[in-house]
Amino acid sequence: MNEATQAKTHFAAVDPGNRKQMRELRKLWLPYWRETTTRGGEKPEKRRKIRSRLKNRVKHAHKTPQSGFYALYSEGHVVGFTFFGLSGGIKSIGIPPDYGQVLDFCVAPAFRRKGFATEMNRLMEQIFRDWGIANVFLTPDPVTGKPFWRSAGYRDTGLTDPGNRKPIYAKTI
Repeated sequence: MNEATQAKTHFAAVDPGNRKQMRELRKLWLPYWRETTTRGGEKPEKRRKIRSRLKNRVKHAHKTPQSGFYALYSEGHVVGFTFFGLSGGIKSIGIPPDYGQVLDFCVAPAFRRKGFATEMNRLMEQIFRDWGIANVFLTPDPVTGKPFWRSAGYRDTGLTDPGNRKPIYAKTI
């Protein structure tokens, strides 16, 4: 991402009470959710349920310390979003409760491979550091996620998330 584009980009917490912001975010959320869940072989959910998932995540992030649902804007439009926070750990596989976790991370297809995901990750990692979190884990999308997260310094831990059965990648930030 060049400096001129970066200057027109900002990262902001999503406010669940801001209807305009939520409406714009839904345009990106619905295809993201369908894309990531159907790749795992799951049956597609109804639009209402997918919208409810977004609303619940944004509300959770808004009221929970060390949790965030942020949107990346470029020239006033949402081009990406991420939901992240303090994980609480996964005791059964040895991930301690002081790790951060990236739960959702998406950049609109038209803005991929242009530096937006790298910028959003950089800003998210800075928030983790501000919260005093030094280690972050996530379960990457098998198609587009793995190459991106490897390039961002995340490594496959050899562990599998017991919830979604995807490999866990981690990084010390």
